[in-house]
Amino acid sequence: MAALAVVSVGGCELLTGASGLNPDELANPSPIATYTSGTATIALGDRTKVQLTQLHGKAALYTTLGATASWENADGWYLQFNGGPSGVFGGTGGGYLTIDRIHDGEHWATRDPTRCIVDVAKADATALNGSATCKGLEWQDAVSPYAFPPDASGIPGQKPFDATITFEARP
Repeated sequence: MAALAVVSVGGCELLTGASGLNPDELANPSPIATYTSGTATIALGDRTKVQLTQLHGKAALYTTLGATASWENADGWYLQFNGGPSGVFGGTGGGYLTIDRIHDGEHWATRDPTRCIVDVAKADATALNGSATCKGLEWQDAVSPYAFPPDASGIPGQKPFDATITFEARP
């Protein structure tokens, strides 16, 4: 009970080590930049190249939360990115990404953040761009209650795969 009280009083500062965060800003952040166009490429280890030609939903940069963007194509592929410049929650200029795919009526997703090294080259009001190198990604059933490692089980018949990713978004 005491631990819960400490977290309730201390909030995110205790959990993240960040200081000076305004709870109102976290609950209702205002973007410092909004991105309206962009593309991404996923080059799979088997030499398949997936082009994601448009942004999906809202893409923006926030002071405390960093950047968030999602790209899509008409074939049911999606790339989701969250992260950003150095200093965002103590970050070092990287991020977290997932690849999603709608395949034969199922929602597949990669969910293991340890499999990709993400490098954000730019995240400011003029652009968001970067790249990632991923090793040993596995497709998971995205709607399974156990879709996140370590409890996740892969899609039967699908082997782990590597991917090289580039992404960019512009105002």
